[in-house]
Amino acid sequence: MTGLVARTGGSVRAIRAAIEVTVVLGGWLLGGTVGFGTLAYALAIGPLAHTLMPRFAAPPTGGANRGPDTDEAVELLVGSGAEGSAAEVPAAEG
Repeated sequence: MTGLVARTGGSVRAIRAAIEVTVVLGGWLLGGTVGFGTLAYALAIGPLAHTLMPRFAAPPTGGANRGPDTDEAVELLVGSGAEGSAAEVPAAEG
């Protein structure tokens, strides 16, 4: 769901509702029953998720692929007790 929101730019409300309606339709086409509760859930979960996700989201940390800051990387490479300075650390190629 969040991947589709990020890729399409659509709202969580619309994407989640579309997913749920698609699942309900697929279940019905496969012979399942569709009652009031099924429809109510399918139509209500999108707006609920849209409203509640920001309230329960963790604060951003800079991204999952974020590496250490430059000073942290130099500290990891050189070490606090090692001789030398950051100028002696070879630059990454690429």
